[in-house]
Amino acid sequence: LKRLEGMFIKLISFLLVLYSLTACKQIDETVSNPRLLVDSIYVLEDAEGKVVFTDIQKQLSTLDFSPQKQTNLVEIKANVVSWIKIIPSKAILADKNYILELNRPTLDVVTAHIKTNDGIWETISTGDSTPFDSRSIRHENFLFSLSGQALKNHDSPIYLKIKNHAFTAVSVKLWEEKRFINADKHNSLFKGLYFGALA
Repeated sequence: LKRLEGMFIKLISFLLVLYSLTACKQIDETVSNPRLLVDSIYVLEDAEGKVVFTDIQKQLSTLDFSPQKQTNLVEIKANVVSWIKIIPSKAILADKNYILELNRPTLDVVTAHIKTNDGIWETISTGDSTPFDSRSIRHENFLFSLSGQALKNHDSPIYLKIKNHAFTAVSVKLWEEKRFINADKHNSLFKGLYFGALA
């Protein structure tokens, strides 16, 4: 009888997980597809690691950024510095705040160059090889806070410098802040139910 009770409890837990998945699918298209807020992505591979951000700012003709077919995924080669230029969508609103998410928490080195409302470049250096406190937002993934006003007024790309010891694919998502919070709650709920069902 106890064995049947245990199986019944696990069945209920499994059904709750399925219900959670169904609930997550109810999130609107912009939430489930935050990449819609990214217009295009370009990548520059710096095999020698000699390019610095001042070179990027000067837009040297020798810098060859290659357009990516996908606007939500970037491939990073092993031990090669990759500069990523992200062009936000025209749908960005000045009165909103945004979150740039890199869904690959084990990247060795991540440096973000983001313009502030004053038009000044802010540099944020983090990565799995640095203390967790180096992350501007405490989260399992790399998150960067962006001002809609800065993105609109200065019409400027977001630049990322990434280096990793192994080949990997990085998911790049640009969220409206409130939508990210809601989606993250759904994700946390799903994880809680899933691991609860396994217990």
